[in-house]
Amino acid sequence: MLDDTHPKARARLTELYRRMTPEQRLEMGIRMSEEGRLMALAAIRQRHPEYTAEEAQLALGRVWLGDALFQKVRPDAPLLDP
Repeated sequence: MLDDTHPKARARLTELYRRMTPEQRLEMGIRMSEEGRLMALAAIRQRHPEYTAEEAQLALGRVWLGDALFQKVRPDAPLLDP
């Protein structure tokens, strides 16, 4: 894994994470997950401006779940390119 973080910065960040309560770490994780979802959705919309909002969500679901699970969850939905 490539690492461009200075060791002192990493140590400081680790210290800050350790000081957080479990609730704070959970909240941060949820926020980061939502931000990642929004970035992935924006990338899909940039690549496929012709997609409706629902189609973009379906393409995102395919990315997150993989084809096999996506088809089990949404058997009637098209496999749109993400």
